[in-house]
Amino acid sequence: MEEEDDWNSGNERALSTSRWTIVRGIYSYKWSSFPGEALPDIIRIEDIETDPIGIVRKKEKPICALDDQSRKRIPEDLKKHLVEEGDVLVTLTGPPFKCAVVDSTSAGLVISENIAAIRLEKERDAAPPEYIALYLNSPWGQKDLLTYATGAAHLRKITPDKLSRLTIPCPTPETQDAYDFVRAYYRHEKLRMEEQEVRTRLMTGILQKIFGRRR
Repeated sequence: MEEEDDWNSGNERALSTSRWTIVRGIYSYKWSSFPGEALPDIIRIEDIETDPIGIVRKKEKPICALDDQSRKRIPEDLKKHLVEEGDVLVTLTGPPFKCAVVDSTSAGLVISENIAAIRLEKERDAAPPEYIALYLNSPWGQKDLLTYATGAAHLRKITPDKLSRLTIPCPTPETQDAYDFVRAYYRHEKLRMEEQEVRTRLMTGILQKIFGRRR
């Protein structure tokens, strides 16, 4: 706990989320009212992984991206729930509150009602989204999220509006290379996870070929 206090105390360099856009998720009843054709995949809480990094991973099936023509046919009422590359997703129930960065494979998807997205101002914000997600997934970030959450100890909820009250500690001038380190760390771990998925699929295929016909 003392380590948490040291992180926040005396840190005058902080990012305020008040100027960032908060993208809200879509309610289930509204999602089911849209026609099934040309709809993007929806990101749910179970699709967000945080160990060791915050990313979106569909467990049942690969993410299905829409082509440009299909994107044009998305209903206008649905577009406000789409996420963009670089958005930071935050689950609204916890603990833990799970946070992930939207990459090129999950951009253009819809978020469910239990998720919100923080959209950074890329022209003004020096901090990369990977840094924001890393902080929010850390014990210090989880503590900050709990400050604005309500409910019982085992199940807390935070509203999208409360996300705009967060402050994200920045590295000191002496540790500005932390941004580059976090970006590199995310790239490394993402590649490692993708390689692990390929190995798992390969082994599953081998086992199916060897033993699949046995009863």
